[in-house]
Amino acid sequence: GCRLIVEEKELRLKELLLTMSLHPIAYKLSWVVISEIQAVVAAVLVTLAMMILYAHVSFWLLFVLIALYCQASVAFCFFIAGFFSKARTAVLASVLILFATEIPFLVLTEHPSY
Repeated sequence: GCRLIVEEKELRLKELLLTMSLHPIAYKLSWVVISEIQAVVAAVLVTLAMMILYAHVSFWLLFVLIALYCQASVAFCFFIAGFFSKARTAVLASVLILFATEIPFLVLTEHPSY
């Protein structure tokens, strides 16, 4: 996600497409549609895999939760990509920032003691 967006910025493909009369909304919409299709496919596959562990949970509830997480991840990638001009740096920073934002949740939530 982040790598592809920043690579496109590095290669200046957006400017090329806009020079060839592509409407800016069509450009942005293409990124959103492609990312959302990939997110939905990933959410379906992850939901099917997780149904083995959570057999008593509704498929649709699990799917909606995972799909929303995927949507947030897509938005996160679009947000992070705006700050970087090199793809490698963007990938490294996005992974580090993602883990840094997940750590407070892992530390502050109560875990059952088995």
